[in-house]
This record gives sequence, C-alpha cells and structure tokens, in this order.
Amino acid sequence: MAPDSTVFVTNTSSFPVGEIGSQLTPERKKNYGGVHFFDAVAVKLVEVVKTGETSDETLHKIMEWTQFIGKVPIACKDTPGFIVNRLNIPYLMEAIRMVERGNYCNVWEKAVNGSSKLFQSKDEFTCIV
Repeated sequence: MAPDSTVFVTNTSSFPVGEIGSQLTPERKKNYGGVHFFDAVAVKLVEVVKTGETSDETLHKIMEWTQFIGKVPIACKDTPGFIVNRLNIPYLMEAIRMVERGNYCNVWEKAVNGSSKLFQSKDEFTCIV
C-alpha cells in the first residue's frame, strides 16, 4: 500500500473529481486531485482540479509535476466541465445550431487550410470540435 503522503490524481474531462475520490480516507483526500489532459497529445494545456479537500501543498505538487512533463497547467475548482469544457460546450452548441440553420461557412477550410490557421491539423480540429 502507498504511504499516506502519496499524491493521487485522476484524469477526467467532466466527472466530478471529488465524487471519484469520495471513498478515500480524509488523509488521502488531502493528497488527491484531478488532472485533465486533452485528447491531442500536442495540446500543452492541462487543467489541475482542486477538490474541496485537496490541500494547497498537493495542488502545488501537481502543478509542478505537470510543468515538469512539459505541460502548461491551470488550476481550477471541481466544477462541471472545469474551465475549458465549461466554456467550450456553449460555443459548440451554437456551432451546431448554425449548421442546423444552414449557416455552414466552410469551417474546415477557414480554420485549418485558410489564412487564419487556427488549428495545425485535422486531428487537432476534430479533438476540439
């Protein structure tokens, strides 16, 4: 069994991190948090999720570790969708409504092949959409 000081993390994009770790002992809950890696490996951003029980020291350790592995961490609370998905879902829903209304505007060509080059590849675009 791992020592009580061991930091445990779970990777999820939307499940409540606190619920996943609800069966941990109070001591373990202090050393527990979430890390949301995005689908595309090239995406450097990673969300570090702090539950109500995660200690500041544990959050700091997780942030340092994600930087060590070459990611750019942002800390967030354990809320539905964390940060990126919470902002992204309404945006995507509006994109779907636009397509349903016939307002499709060659998104792929403009976003990937066009002058804006918002995305580096079809895989990165698909991951986000």
